[in-house]
Amino acid sequence: MFWWKHATMNMLASFNHLLLTPNQVYFGYEMEDALRLVRYAAPGTQPAPGYFTDYFGIRTRLSNFMHDPQGMDTAVGTFPFPNDGLHSELVEYLGTVKALEAAGTDITVVEMGAGYAPWLMFSAVVARKLGKQSVRLVAVEAEPPRHALIRANFEDNGFPQPELVHAAISDQRGVVSFGSENVHDWGGAVQGEAGTDYRGVAVVQLEVPALLMSDVLDPLGTVDLLHIDIQGWEARSMRASLDSVCAKVRYMVIGTHSRVIEGELMDMLRGRGWTLMHEKPCQFVYDPTPELTGATTVDGAQVWANTALGAPADVPAHLTEAELALVEKTRETVGFQHRIAKEYVWTLQNRIAELEKMEASVPPWLRKLLSAF
Repeated sequence: MFWWKHATMNMLASFNHLLLTPNQVYFGYEMEDALRLVRYAAPGTQPAPGYFTDYFGIRTRLSNFMHDPQGMDTAVGTFPFPNDGLHSELVEYLGTVKALEAAGTDITVVEMGAGYAPWLMFSAVVARKLGKQSVRLVAVEAEPPRHALIRANFEDNGFPQPELVHAAISDQRGVVSFGSENVHDWGGAVQGEAGTDYRGVAVVQLEVPALLMSDVLDPLGTVDLLHIDIQGWEARSMRASLDSVCAKVRYMVIGTHSRVIEGELMDMLRGRGWTLMHEKPCQFVYDPTPELTGATTVDGAQVWANTALGAPADVPAHLTEAELALVEKTRETVGFQHRIAKEYVWTLQNRIAELEKMEASVPPWLRKLLSAF
């Protein structure tokens, strides 16, 4: 291959990331499916100082985060593709709305590893939009100072307080050591060994009560959505309570923290009649240390439907004409940079075709000489 053709093909490859094609970037969902989120937009919402105001009108205190998100309180967030700009990718929003759209008029949502309970808050917004009659929200959080963050989150957004459970979710009951750098460190977790942190971070350790998933689920009726984000304990905790989870829960959105955990969950749940609706693998930087969870740089996500319990994996979107019009407008906005990139790619593809014709016209002896050079 001639050097100029090779260079042009490298230029073409450099634009593929702008296209965001399934071959280059794996979202875990189809964009046409994700556009159903426009139903929950909050047009007319205004930003507020000190808060991130998202596409759905939810206000989140920027003081909840260790980094300094400057300027994020000056404008309202856009459609959360590929993420909301603050704490999550679109796949978790999509899994949440599908679970609640498929639910009856009375719903129950549980968030384990709740932090400041962003998914209970989003569930409350979705439930109100859908006109649910009864909404029961349960937050399970290990660190007591974070309970204040949960209460503040619901007060800031004008919703009734959820039920709070003070516990870490584990694979056994009792008391465990839970460590985080501070109340705004969202990577805190149950400590596998005393005095260690899976990330190698110096943490403040607390002795906290440990519960099984089943301890939280069994007193409840049907749970329409279980959101789990427990920093590497997903598979172990799930295995210890699998019968209860299968009997009680219709849908799950699980934040994953290693490729091994993702595989364990797939093997465990599909064997019990669950269907994997969406999944986005975690990202990690390889680290030879024993704790693989500590190598994860971006959490993954899995969305599951308990089809054995009658929860459909294919949840249709019933949008009004006004919502369909907003879908069209949003599609154009989201696709803008894609179209620009396609114009570049089209030009480069034509250039490559010209070079290939030029290469074909060169005598074999000269082609060999130039390649060697």
